[in-house]
Amino acid sequence: MGYKEVISLELNWFISPPGSFIFLTLLAFLITLFVQLVNKKTIDYQKLRRLNLIQKEYYELQRKFLRTGDKKIKKKMEKMKPEVDRARAESFSMSMKPMLYVTLPLLLIWQLLAPIYREVPIVRLPLELPFLSLFRRNSSLSTNVLGYFGYYMLVSYLLSFILQKIMGTTLEVE
Repeated sequence: MGYKEVISLELNWFISPPGSFIFLTLLAFLITLFVQLVNKKTIDYQKLRRLNLIQKEYYELQRKFLRTGDKKIKKKMEKMKPEVDRARAESFSMSMKPMLYVTLPLLLIWQLLAPIYREVPIVRLPLELPFLSLFRRNSSLSTNVLGYFGYYMLVSYLLSFILQKIMGTTLEVE
């Protein structure tokens, strides 16, 4: 067996299950870790939580005003409005900053993986998901199969939730 056959066998392991499952899980973990590290470095979470508290307080007042029609609440809301607008703009800006570092590498990774994994079934689901056909143009994958991108999204979401808790980068506002 020559080196071309060995390379072909090694690449086939990454392309078809279970190798693709393992490879894409590891890739999802590494990408999610990278994204969380970028978020941790570029976002001031304490400040963002404070800004979100300001917005939350305003929206609670707004709901209370809509229920009661109390003029005192309306005056307080009008007084808070400039601060809330500033907080909303600042929190949006702060949340978008990591995208500058993350978007291009992610697009590059998906462009490199698309020709390899486009028609490779990664996970067979126990139920049909008819909406999957909306995301697949000219794909032979059935609606109970996740391809590489769907599998990545699922794993990345779960890992992101776990890593956010571990790294303290959640935006929970009490």
